[in-house]
Amino acid sequence: MTWLDDQSTLRDVLLMPAPRDADLARLGGPRWLVYRRMVRARFATVLAEAFEDFRAAIGVDAFGALIDRFLAESPPRSPYLRDIPLEFLSFLEGPSGAAGHAAWPLFALDLARFEAATAEISHMVAPNRSYEVAPLDMHLFAVLSPTARLLDLQHPVHLFDGEQPDIASQPVTLLIYRAAPGGEVETLELNPVAARIVRGIAREEAPLVDVVRVAAGEANVAVDAPFVESLSTLLADLVERGVVLGSRSSI
Repeated sequence: MTWLDDQSTLRDVLLMPAPRDADLARLGGPRWLVYRRMVRARFATVLAEAFEDFRAAIGVDAFGALIDRFLAESPPRSPYLRDIPLEFLSFLEGPSGAAGHAAWPLFALDLARFEAATAEISHMVAPNRSYEVAPLDMHLFAVLSPTARLLDLQHPVHLFDGEQPDIASQPVTLLIYRAAPGGEVETLELNPVAARIVRGIAREEAPLVDVVRVAAGEANVAVDAPFVESLSTLLADLVERGVVLGSRSSI
């Protein structure tokens, strides 16, 4: 037996629904069951904290069964606990997770996507920039905070409070962001034009004035005085919230 064989055996003892007696004996006996309980409890705690509302929506027992299947069929690959919620979401969205969708509320998967994004942003460390950020200028490329995400969902799950039996289907675009390191994660619901502008900034498609022009054209909205006033209010709000950091002083 090789070292890799030992690692495979340990993985099976920790993550399979029930460890095999032969695997326990190879590792040294039943004392590994204690370590198994500790590891699984840690994973379960991380996921329960990250998906508190999703867990409430589908039920505690169903959530526990999902964790067991996740660990057995698609165990975490990252060495960092902060990455586990995103890996769990990938499991929920994949073929294995799909087996349980019919038993969940229709909004449940969107709720999991929302909570996974919130967990990701709450632990995110902003990367160092290779360029200077200047005050916002419509004729330059705008800079979006790296701790900001857009989610296009079919249900307004940010309104979930754990009490309503259902959330009606209603497409929504959510901007999820954290203004400062260690700060709270915030959520904004965006109208289609605002969402298109933020998405254009995130993609670094063009200078801000062109991003706005394209967004207005796609929405068939006239760029008139009321539009410019609403745009000014939107941009000022995004800058104040720390979502838009300014403009790139160079490309």
